[in-house]
Amino acid sequence: MKKVLFFLFLNWTIGIIAQQNSVELIYKVKLLEWEVPEVLEDIYKTSRERVKSIEFILLGNGDNSIFYKEQTLKSEADSSLDIALSIIETDGKYYTSFQKSVVLEDKPAYGEQFIIEHPIVKEGWLLTKESKYIAKYRCYKATTTYVVNNSKGRFEFPVVAWYTPEINLPFGPKNYSGLPGLILELQEKDRVFYADKISLGKLDEKQRNLIAPPKGKKPITQAEFDAIGAKIAKERFGGR
Repeated sequence: MKKVLFFLFLNWTIGIIAQQNSVELIYKVKLLEWEVPEVLEDIYKTSRERVKSIEFILLGNGDNSIFYKEQTLKSEADSSLDIALSIIETDGKYYTSFQKSVVLEDKPAYGEQFIIEHPIVKEGWLLTKESKYIAKYRCYKATTTYVVNNSKGRFEFPVVAWYTPEINLPFGPKNYSGLPGLILELQEKDRVFYADKISLGKLDEKQRNLIAPPKGKKPITQAEFDAIGAKIAKERFGGR
């Protein structure tokens, strides 16, 4: 009898560990009220409504994950969708490899496809004891900084993440990872990604195959990508 109970406990433990090794998480996103130039107010208002229909998927398995927008059918609203994705700066796919300590962003821009290499945002997190519940999970607050470099200078914005140690997976939206638990909510500048559906357990073969690095072009750094954008802007608008 003791042996039977032991094997039942062992199988239950293995099942829990397997569940904690992979995840499918659907994020929704919302745009917060943000001070913008008057000429952009209508665009932001439209985008604030448009993003409500957008879903992002995070697939995590072992040391790797991918974060991407769920595909939608083409419609007349595609232009407003593109603008909304541009505003929340999430119009590509993000492949994360903890083994290689890298995030590869597969991003469409300037009429072509780029692969941008980012460091995993796992350093610089300030962990706090502040907590709240998201769904049934107790989450803790962590903060870091989001940096923007452009022609106007360098700007820093606070990033707030809520992660749950109850799901021992270090993944999150975009290139935000490395916390001692899964990120269920993340605010970056004026956008908030929040968990809408969490599925723990084994991913199917199709899902596992999606967790792969982008192929094609040689990866470039964010600084190199920014330089390309600055050059194109100068050619098109004469540096204005």
